[in-house]
Amino acid sequence: MATQNPLEQEGTYPLPEAQLDRFLMLVLVDYPQAEDELQILQLARQETDQNFSKQHEGYSPLPKEVVFAARQEVLSIYIAPELERYLVELILATREPQRYLPELASKLQVGASPRGTIALDACARSRAWLQGRDFVSPDDVQEIYADVLRHRILLSYEAEASAEDVALVVDQIRERNVKALFLENINNPRLLNSIAEESGVEIGGRLYSDALSKPDGPAGTYLGMMRH
Repeated sequence: MATQNPLEQEGTYPLPEAQLDRFLMLVLVDYPQAEDELQILQLARQETDQNFSKQHEGYSPLPKEVVFAARQEVLSIYIAPELERYLVELILATREPQRYLPELASKLQVGASPRGTIALDACARSRAWLQGRDFVSPDDVQEIYADVLRHRILLSYEAEASAEDVALVVDQIRERNVKALFLENINNPRLLNSIAEESGVEIGGRLYSDALSKPDGPAGTYLGMMRH
């Protein structure tokens, strides 16, 4: 883990791209909300209280066996072949933007490496586990996509000169026609009809749907049922 304070850039040196790629995620943390900051204040006050410290001396750390067991459970989370293909297409879109979003071709210099694919898979499985599910849904992939990818792609000189934002580029890849490639890989007419009815699109050619962002929609339900 590493932290970077945006107010201290003169003392924070950027890492080489290959080193950044070794970090699983880049999570942006803003200032806490009022209620959260109130809890921070109360906790800090309690930690300086000797009586409070004595009451909590008996707490033992989490046994390593529990951590290893949780790791195995995450690894056993099911991900459907169609969703695996969707995950890979999201990564490929950063390397070959001309295939997906031609307008981004001049903005991307370097796309995500295979480490990005592995990280996206691991984080999607972890999110599904935290949500209490034994399968990965499209929503899991989309929710953590930006955190996994924002530090793995490099913008071109043209994009930087135009003050383009990496976050905006990542969102464009996630939200637009890469979804269609996932839908086209589902060989289930009933499911496609269900998605089309929910999202109000017609089946034929490339499919565009907002149904993938709904964890309780037909796509998520179908992917969970495939395991059985």
